Amino acid sequence: MTGGVQTAEEIGTKVLATLAAQAERNRQTGAALAAEIRAVMEAQSGSGRLTARQVHELLPTSSACSIRRIQEIMQAIRAASSASRL
Repeated sequence: MTGGVQTAEEIGTKVLATLAAQAERNRQTGAALAAEIRAVMEAQSGSGRLTARQVHELLPTSSACSIRRIQEIMQAIRAASSASRL
């Protein structure tokens, strides 16, 4: 940085680094949520197929997310599970 004024390249590099760090935190949070959902689904596997609302109620209170997001994760888990059985 020269004279207290940042160049466009310096600003861009800083913004990209911030976005990369935020993306990594989001990936980690998503992976942790998916693991919690998978654990709930596995623990309840004998009692039929759970709905996203049921999973939401069984998740720890620290896992605040939407029913729609839970549905997306459950679909991905089920797809991966059925693909691994093929």
